[in-house]
Amino acid sequence: MKRKSNLLIILGILLLISSLVYFVYLKTEENKKRQEVIETENEFLKQMESKKNEKYVLDFTKLRDKKPEEKGDEITNTEAIGVIRIDKLGVLAEVYNNTEYNTLLKGVGVIETTDFPSSKSGTTSALAGHRGGRNEKLSFLNIHKLEAGDEIKLTTKDEILIYRVLEQEVVEADDWSKFTREDDKSKLILMACHPYPQNYQRLLVKAELEKKENGD
Repeated sequence: MKRKSNLLIILGILLLISSLVYFVYLKTEENKKRQEVIETENEFLKQMESKKNEKYVLDFTKLRDKKPEEKGDEITNTEAIGVIRIDKLGVLAEVYNNTEYNTLLKGVGVIETTDFPSSKSGTTSALAGHRGGRNEKLSFLNIHKLEAGDEIKLTTKDEILIYRVLEQEVVEADDWSKFTREDDKSKLILMACHPYPQNYQRLLVKAELEKKENGD
């Protein structure tokens, strides 16, 4: 009986150690990813300053109309086109121009048929992100906590875009009718599975551009 009790104690200690090791691993990976995104954000700021000096502004609309192979090094399916930051939630993620499985493991993606994030009026950019899995805290795990007036910051190679949250809405998974455009507005929609951890609906957080910075 004593031998069995000792075995259970040893197994409990091993389980505790393995749990701690896994927790440390997750935190290390999260911190590593956070640093990578910060470096991407800083690189965009450097490029923005360079373009300011050159009086150059990148036209995202024209880029989106081109085929991926025509985009060269500007924007590709594997290169981030922006960085989204929501300080209230600790969200810090790279933005990509697709929503493929591997893409959403790294960051968030622009939903097909919607626009690249920009200050251009008449655009709506919808970004999809995971609420669970790898990098969940850096992505859309807690976007249900966003309230009207909260700030969303999105940095691209051309602009720093500051959005203000308007409202939330829960829709069916196949409802794509909410990604509408308005001639005089630049809109941002964050989309994630709902209710977490299930995925039979979608949570939309809607925001509008408040201001931009691009060296004009």
